[in-house]
Amino acid sequence: MDGAPEGTRPPSGTSRIPRPWWLLLIVLFGAYLLFRLGQAVIWLAHLA
Repeated sequence: MDGAPEGTRPPSGTSRIPRPWWLLLIVLFGAYLLFRLGQAVIWLAHLA
C-alpha cells in the first residue's frame, strides 16, 4: 500500500449492481418521515 491510485478504484464486477449512497439516504429519510407522520397522527388522536 504505497498510495497506488489503482487500489482506490472499485473492481469492475461491482459496477453491474450499482448501490448509490444517496438512494439509501432517500430510503432512510422517507422511513423517518413516515415514522414522524405516524407519531403526529397518534399525538393528534390523543388530543382529539
